[in-house]
This record gives sequence, structure tokens and C-alpha cells, in this order.
Amino acid sequence: HRHLHSPRTKIRGYVQSFRYFENSEDLIKSCFQFKPEIRQTVSRFLIASVPKHRVTVGIHIRRGDFLRPGAQKVGLSVAKASFFHKAMDLMLNRYPNAFFVVASDDLKWAKQNLGSRAVMTPFTSAQHDLALLASCQHSIISTGSFSWWAGWLSNGTTIYYKNYPRNGSSLFAGAKLSDYYYKHWIPLSD
Repeated sequence: HRHLHSPRTKIRGYVQSFRYFENSEDLIKSCFQFKPEIRQTVSRFLIASVPKHRVTVGIHIRRGDFLRPGAQKVGLSVAKASFFHKAMDLMLNRYPNAFFVVASDDLKWAKQNLGSRAVMTPFTSAQHDLALLASCQHSIISTGSFSWWAGWLSNGTTIYYKNYPRNGSSLFAGAKLSDYYYKHWIPLSD
């Protein structure tokens, strides 16, 4: 327990399964804090960008290296724009005053496909983007561990891209999706 509070603790590997810490989520979340300057910068952006009394929904879009042929071959998949629009519509059905904030490793694609419905992150660091997504009340996540942690940290309604990993792939064969996605998270396809 004391070791978790050390600023020098490094965790390696893929630990985006709630089963690793399902009995100590509150402790993990209390240990997983962003530096004050990051929190303040993100807070200033949200105050300036989100109209009052709106419900914030963070959207993470992973593309980048997942588009490479080798990544696609092993089963890494990339959500299409139709997934994000369907997920946004579903969030609007639940939260009619939803306001969408996007972080992505491909902001050009995000702006082209979602720019009329969402505000884009102004940040250029992964730390700020993760803090931004974690600060939102709800999440729409695509693929990869960054998305998973954004959904887990935001702790609200989470809609995830259910075609990850791609069915029939080697990654899919080795994955136990019931350990990866919470039962209360909402699966959605393109």
C-alpha cells in the first residue's frame, strides 16, 4: 500500500483489466492523480469551452499506429466515424445536454469527421489529454489502453467500440473480453 504512493512506482505491461484491482478501485483512483499544473490547465480549458450546466462526454479516438498493416493483421482495429456518431447519439438520448470533447492521435481526422459536433483538445501531450478525458463525466472510447484508462478514470457511462480486437484475429483469440470491459460498459459497433 505504501509503495503505491511512491512517485517512483512504475507499472509495466497491459493492466487494463478491472480484475487486477476490482477490490481496491477507490485506492487506485486516489493514487492515480494528475499533477496540479495539469489539472489546472485542463480545468481552465473546460471552464472556458463547456457551456454551463452541460454534461461532458470525453471521446478518445485511436488511429495512428493501429492503421499499419501489421497492426491490422494481428487484430488491432480502428473505429469508423459511424461508430462515434452512433455513440454520440446514444449519449444524447441519455444526456440531452451532452457536450462532446475529443482527444485523438489523429486530430485532423477527428476534426473532419466530428468537428461539427464536438470541441477538440487543444493539448499536445498525452498527460493533458488523459487528464481531460478523465475529467469528463462520461466516455466514448475506441481502442487501446489509453482509451480504456480514460473510460475507467472518468467513472461514468462508458460506450466502447465492440469490434476491438477484431473477431477472428490472433489478438481476439488470446483476449478474455469479460475481463477487459466492465459489464455495465456499453458495447457498440460501426
